[in-house]
Amino acid sequence: MALQSFPVLSLSGPMTTYLLTRHYSLSLITLARAASSFIEVSSTVLMPWAVSWMSSPRTNPIVPLSRVGIWGLSWQLANLIPPIFSLFLLPASSDTPAASHPFLTTNLFLFLALSRFGLWMHNLVAQTLVQIEIPAAHRVQFSGVEMAFESAAEVARWGCTALCRGLKMWLRLVRS
Repeated sequence: MALQSFPVLSLSGPMTTYLLTRHYSLSLITLARAASSFIEVSSTVLMPWAVSWMSSPRTNPIVPLSRVGIWGLSWQLANLIPPIFSLFLLPASSDTPAASHPFLTTNLFLFLALSRFGLWMHNLVAQTLVQIEIPAAHRVQFSGVEMAFESAAEVARWGCTALCRGLKMWLRLVRS
């Protein structure tokens, strides 16, 4: 779960800043974030339904939860591939508004939003498994360690962002 905090492919601050430098309008980014939030919230409704759909009275409850969690993680990864290609295919010229490429723009925002469905479904399954499998006396300690790993992944994400930005600036200086 900690590695899910690592990618920058979400409509968070750094990505929003990048999209604004690519001349996407703030209203378009806000609309994409609203759609992404709607999809995230819908996963809280669909996750229990998916688990009950995969369950039977004789099934161990861990089995359908695990399947839905793996499905959510696979969904997230599969839906992050199109935005990566969109970002690579957008013209490098900062003068050309990226929004003037409607197919790439739609691909970027649509699949970014859809990837959030898998992320939140996986997170909900993971939290449900913690509630089932970890004894009540150890949940606080477990959650503390879990948050430490997630925070380390976020620090690594920000470090990689800063490092990449620094390398890009250094390469510009070397070329000029």
